[in-house]
Amino acid sequence: MSYITLLPGIICVLVLLRGGLRSAFLNVLLPVLLLLPTNFFLQITHLPDLNFLDITLLVMGMWMLVMEMPDWKYTALDLVVLVFIFTCGYSEYTIYGGWRVLALAVIEGLFTYMAVKLLLGDPQLRTAAMRRFVILVAIASLIGAVEYFLKVNPYRLFWSRFYPDQWIGEATQVRWGFGRMAGPYYQSEFAGMIILTALLFSVWEARWRSSLNQLQLPTLPTAMKYARLLLLTLAASLFMTQARGPWIGSVIGMLVAWVGLAKQPARRGVFLLVVVAIASVPIYQFTTEYASGKRTDYGSERETAQYRAELLSNYIPVAQEGGLWGYGRQFAAVGGQNSIDNEYLFIWIVQGSVGAATFVILVITAIKSFLRLGLRGPTMRERHLGFTLLGILLGLGFTVSTVWLGAQSFEIFFFLLGLSEVIRPEPQAFALPRLTGLPTGPVIRVYT
Repeated sequence: MSYITLLPGIICVLVLLRGGLRSAFLNVLLPVLLLLPTNFFLQITHLPDLNFLDITLLVMGMWMLVMEMPDWKYTALDLVVLVFIFTCGYSEYTIYGGWRVLALAVIEGLFTYMAVKLLLGDPQLRTAAMRRFVILVAIASLIGAVEYFLKVNPYRLFWSRFYPDQWIGEATQVRWGFGRMAGPYYQSEFAGMIILTALLFSVWEARWRSSLNQLQLPTLPTAMKYARLLLLTLAASLFMTQARGPWIGSVIGMLVAWVGLAKQPARRGVFLLVVVAIASVPIYQFTTEYASGKRTDYGSERETAQYRAELLSNYIPVAQEGGLWGYGRQFAAVGGQNSIDNEYLFIWIVQGSVGAATFVILVITAIKSFLRLGLRGPTMRERHLGFTLLGILLGLGFTVSTVWLGAQSFEIFFFLLGLSEVIRPEPQAFALPRLTGLPTGPVIRVYT
């Protein structure tokens, strides 16, 4: 039954042949990314285990390499992305002889980046993709809400019928008497990161729904009528994950996005930075004291904080000894800490200083791009978009200091990198389509 994994790939081929890459991105890739779990695989000897999303991205990647490369615009970030992808699998290959990690990094990271960069430079398609992203995550969350109340993941319950004994995710965790909703996103922290992204998209869409409705978008025509309902659905879903990292990340993202609604965003941004700088001193003192000491009350919130603090003391020396390329994914655990719940530390250990450095360069480059749009965008709508994307990136950046970048969140990171390369503060790029069939008359200026 595992050959059902090929079905999205077959559909993707048909859509590519009929509607091209644009249609496949909206109608196949986004639904597969946001509605289907990544825990079930097609397992073929001598090949990497491939899930629904891998198969879809592989088909799209082959199409892009064959059909779309004449339209590719090379940039410096392309090289940094390639180096980072290379570091994902170099040590794994040289130390253990494994090539599958590198192959999956190309499929899940590079091909996602390529698709976004090729397509979402078009403002209308970009807005349509964001809108569909919000709708799909809301649908996934409504289904996943069952887990919060019944403590059973409905995605696991359904798909396990086709993939016996393949579920590799954790059982539903319980906190405060309720299940932590994970949906199709492997675990609650990853679900929180996906919902965080959709939530900030939905805030932007709800704020600008009147002007966005003038665009002729290839998506559900009535979606914007329910923008606020979608926003509330996503906010409730984020709460049901009971994941504190994404909660705090969402607050960070909202505050950053708020800067884009100011007439003078630079002034509001400076004000926000000053407030954060003042507040960071007592927050740092409290968190340092809270996470100090030995772990005793296992499973408690404080023990979780202490665990993450111990990760740094135990694994930073290991990362330093890993040199340029790191140890690969099969490094020896230290102090019984098998889970590296910090993506920055995890990359440093697994991919070495080269991987860690390229990751930082990728993040800084994306920050600069989003900040440029936020400060120089021709309209408040586009400036708000720039700071919304910056808020998503910084919110996720905080969250991955408490969890690793896994499941669909890996693709979301490269989704944002691709966006950072095609978003530019150019007035002509954001012009609304010309409206036809209007009565003629004298020209007037309308101030909004």
